[in-house]
Amino acid sequence: ELLGSKRFQTMLNELGETYESIVIDSAPVLSVTDSQLISKVVDGTILVARSAKTTHDTFFKGLKQLQDINAKILGVVVNAVNLKKSGYGYYDNYQYYYSSDEEE
Repeated sequence: ELLGSKRFQTMLNELGETYESIVIDSAPVLSVTDSQLISKVVDGTILVARSAKTTHDTFFKGLKQLQDINAKILGVVVNAVNLKKSGYGYYDNYQYYYSSDEEE
């Protein structure tokens, strides 16, 4: 209830007068409504996806939920990337492509 309240908005406005940037970490978009409530009262939202864990479908379901409420999406952070792993991959037209010099 607090996240959707006028009191929460007032708190953010007051903090915004003191601080240049405020970062709010919330629960995953698909888990609870906290992220949707927060995204309605902030200047922008950054989605976080865990490398090799967050599926394509899960990511885009969460993105759609935020888009449906007109959340301003600033970007995406991919965390837990294994930099020791050779090769790279990317999504294109709902398919996954992977390139590597090594066999796994």
